Amino acid sequence: MKTTTKKSILFIALFAAFAMIITGCKKNNDSDPTPTPTPPPGPTTTTLYYTVSNYDMVSGHTGSDCFHFTFTYTDEDGSTVTVEDAVLPWTKSITVTAPFEAKLEGHIYYNEEDMPDTVCFCRAHDLSKIENNPYLNTKHLDGLKENMINLFNAHPDRLTFSATYNVEE
Repeated sequence: MKTTTKKSILFIALFAAFAMIITGCKKNNDSDPTPTPTPPPGPTTTTLYYTVSNYDMVSGHTGSDCFHFTFTYTDEDGSTVTVEDAVLPWTKSITVTAPFEAKLEGHIYYNEEDMPDTVCFCRAHDLSKIENNPYLNTKHLDGLKENMINLFNAHPDRLTFSATYNVEE
């Protein structure tokens, strides 16, 4: 009886070990419900172009040399840069990371004594993602010196310009 009991215990132990080995092995299952995490998207970067000119591409006129441009723009580090009596045409490109608010603001000034008898006034500016944008925001006026001075005194907004561009994530 001792031999039968020992054989039975040995058989049960071997059966239990075999069952544990079989159930302990994990199957390679391609339909694992745990998804691989998606890495977060990188920052959105954009190149912006600032343009200031005294040339009207539509009419082909260049403004009289008596007009001078001073403008400020937002640089890529967020600081404000001022350009006084700029040599035109002027273009600057910056690469920024969203979110970013770019601004271009300008003022045009003149000295009446420097104005010719017939004046050509051209103001062109742009702030966009398009390099050499042919569709600049342009204002073009021609006229006699006295009429132009009266116009600018009555409408000083014609001697300013501004643009804003928001880069979103």
